[in-house]
Amino acid sequence: MSFLSNKCRTALLASLALLCVVMIVLALLVDRGGYDNLLLAAPLSYFGTEIDLENIERFCEDEFLVTYELPFLCSVSNGSNRYELTGIATNNIWSSINACRMISGSFFTKGAYDTKARHAVLNRSAAFAIFGGNNIAGKTLKIQYGSWIITGVIDDGDDEAGHIYIPSSTGALLGLSGGSATVLLALLDPTGGIDELYAKHALKSLGLREDRYTCINLQKAAGMYWERLFVVLQCAFCLIQGSAACLFFSKLKLYTVRVIGFSKKLYAREVFRTDPALTLKLVMNALLCAAAIVLCTVLLMRIILTGLSWRAVSSLQEVPAFTHFAVKLKALQDYAGADLVVFIALLGILILNAGIRLYAYKGSHAGKL
Repeated sequence: MSFLSNKCRTALLASLALLCVVMIVLALLVDRGGYDNLLLAAPLSYFGTEIDLENIERFCEDEFLVTYELPFLCSVSNGSNRYELTGIATNNIWSSINACRMISGSFFTKGAYDTKARHAVLNRSAAFAIFGGNNIAGKTLKIQYGSWIITGVIDDGDDEAGHIYIPSSTGALLGLSGGSATVLLALLDPTGGIDELYAKHALKSLGLREDRYTCINLQKAAGMYWERLFVVLQCAFCLIQGSAACLFFSKLKLYTVRVIGFSKKLYAREVFRTDPALTLKLVMNALLCAAAIVLCTVLLMRIILTGLSWRAVSSLQEVPAFTHFAVKLKALQDYAGADLVVFIALLGILILNAGIRLYAYKGSHAGKL
């Protein structure tokens, strides 16, 4: 029976190690998204507040940086062929907030935005599809029926779909309706006093009501992937400490029985004088048992507090499917379900392993009895 339990524990430990590696890989994949200090403000339904773009630009000057996306479909031409791309009208700070690397050239400037210049930025997929390369800054491209100057090529994280970024101030030139946004992405600066709480309060000046909007701290949402892994490791260490506490407690009971047996014949001080090694073992096991219990309690408190902090992070499931910044949210949304399943599986393995150990512990002590 002990042979079977040992095989089960070995298989469980191997599964535990494998699933921990899976969680590490998922966390590393999410880390590539660049979510540091980002706060997403998204409507809870289709009836989000329409935020005037000019108000957003004034807000960026007075408070902190905020960007947005106004997606549209457009037909572009390089003079010989036509291509269908997803256009994104936005402001000039989109690339810096999203921490996207410019492969060549530069993103359109604040001056281009203010003067409604016909400047455009292609992502890598669009640049290769249309021009066959990245070094295309300064070339012209026809969007609809007008000519636009390409200022650069950006790595926006989408290697499949072609995107073209233009100043939202030029939207009227393409016949785009509306000068407002419904979804915002803000850049926090905790060292400068712009933390999540301040940002949520400040965004209310743009008309973002709490009953119609959800604000998601993307850095905390991404950090949950690592926190779940650390919770699993803390649970494992907690079980190890619990096993150690049981071991020390068993020895403590054994030594206590021996001391009680001696004390029936001798005074307590004579027992300690007669067998100092027994006294030392009794004291050491009492201290080790207490230390293991305290450490286990501290770990449990940390696990509980970490779990409670997750409740403060709004779920990405609350964000409607039509929300913009799809590329930015892709990793978080794609891996969220897998990470949660692996996390629950790991906790189940730990509980099962603890049950097997407890069963083996009771069986060994029952045999002694």
